Amino acid sequence: MTTRLLNFKAAFAPMVESGRKPHTIRALRRDGKDPLPGDMLHLYTGLRTKAVRLLRREVCDYTRDIMIQPSRGDVHHVLLGGRELSQDDIDLLARVDGFAAASDFIGFFEAAHGLPFTGVLIGWQPSPLLSTQH
Repeated sequence: MTTRLLNFKAAFAPMVESGRKPHTIRALRRDGKDPLPGDMLHLYTGLRTKAVRLLRREVCDYTRDIMIQPSRGDVHHVLLGGRELSQDDIDLLARVDGFAAASDFIGFFEAAHGLPFTGVLIGWQPSPLLSTQH
């Protein structure tokens, strides 16, 4: 089992610590060492600072490729595991990931990474979004 450290912005720390946030979305690592199911995840806030704090230790349960594409007005485009999500599923993903609305979620990734964004959803608890997929 490989150990992976994941750092969270302070705004997301309470959700991670309480267990309300079951996953994280990350850009693919250049070295290819993205977490895999079975890896031990150490979830922190404030890594590389004096304020570092361990939020949780969890085993990676699942990963899914994710692509977030530019929106067209209020119509958002997200592919999860190769499947295009409905607008309702995008709203659910945004809320579970810690955002008030899908537009905030899309805006966050656009500002942080640019769109289209390609990455990986890394999960350690069951996600209501994944249970709706067929």
